[in-house]
Amino acid sequence: MKEFLKALSGRTEFLVVVLGAFGVFLLSNLVLLIDPVALSAEAPITNEGLQGLIVYELVVMAILGAFLRARNWTLERFGISADLRDTVIGVGLVAIVYVITTVIELIAAGVAPEMLERALKMQRVQGPLDAGTVVIASLVNSVFEEVFVCP
Repeated sequence: MKEFLKALSGRTEFLVVVLGAFGVFLLSNLVLLIDPVALSAEAPITNEGLQGLIVYELVVMAILGAFLRARNWTLERFGISADLRDTVIGVGLVAIVYVITTVIELIAAGVAPEMLERALKMQRVQGPLDAGTVVIASLVNSVFEEVFVCP
């Protein structure tokens, strides 16, 4: 089996990883593009939903990690590292995105105030969220995305 996996092309590896990691999310986004009304029926964020996401991403990371390991990927090959400089850059990017989002909201308020008002009233979170669950989901999701988007 390991020889079979090693023999796969780079394109096949890419498809396995991208579709394995993000296929479910790509499909749900495609549904929303085809049927925007489905967005209003989309389930709000709950503790149970976040816990399900954590389990899903850990299982997918384990499966795709085994696949990539069989194809001789190493942690060094992923090139994941963190340092103070990158952290400062990341915080700066968050600030820039926040400013841009605020500017877009101000423009939207002038152009389509009723649409902005509806968007701001959307209840995306149901019930109080457990802080521990939010922290774990944030950490697992960050690692998941960095591992499968950046290599």
